[in-house]
Amino acid sequence: MSTKKISNYEADAIAKVIANKAFAHLTKTYREKLENLAMETYRHVETLFDLNLLVEMNFGYKANSIAIDVLNSAGQCHTVWTKKFEVAVLVNTPAYGNIKLVHEHLFDQIDDVLTHLNPINEKRNALQKELAAQLSGKTINQACKAWPEAADIIKAHFDITSEPMTTPLEELLARFLPMLPAPTEG
Repeated sequence: MSTKKISNYEADAIAKVIANKAFAHLTKTYREKLENLAMETYRHVETLFDLNLLVEMNFGYKANSIAIDVLNSAGQCHTVWTKKFEVAVLVNTPAYGNIKLVHEHLFDQIDDVLTHLNPINEKRNALQKELAAQLSGKTINQACKAWPEAADIIKAHFDITSEPMTTPLEELLARFLPMLPAPTEG
């Protein structure tokens, strides 16, 4: 393996993968609900105005996702991101930011999901921070030996494969070293 030291940036990237994997079973349902609410929000925005027409008029551009600020009547805001690949449209309004939609019911639904998801994310972020602190400055060898259950994630980050050798070493040596008689004592 490698004696290369893991930088802060690399440690954080590895820690993020480990933490996300560790918490995936807790966040999956809430993330799916948020994605569904984001799509519902997008569909609602589509009923209000023709986003494709805005693109044709050069007021926007096509993208892979769109951010929509969902507000309640008190002005509280949650931002949702849709992932409507190759179909979503971002309105090009840098002065105004994201599309804003006042919708009490959607806001309350998003708020309910975030009320459950945010404490889990705080714990996940704390784990990520601690993992990154433990990894930073260690060598790849040290990290893999200390955390064998995370070794595949660490190796994948550095593109290190653990594939077995295809030819035994003895066979390679025999093929390339000339066959000489055994040394005699003398």
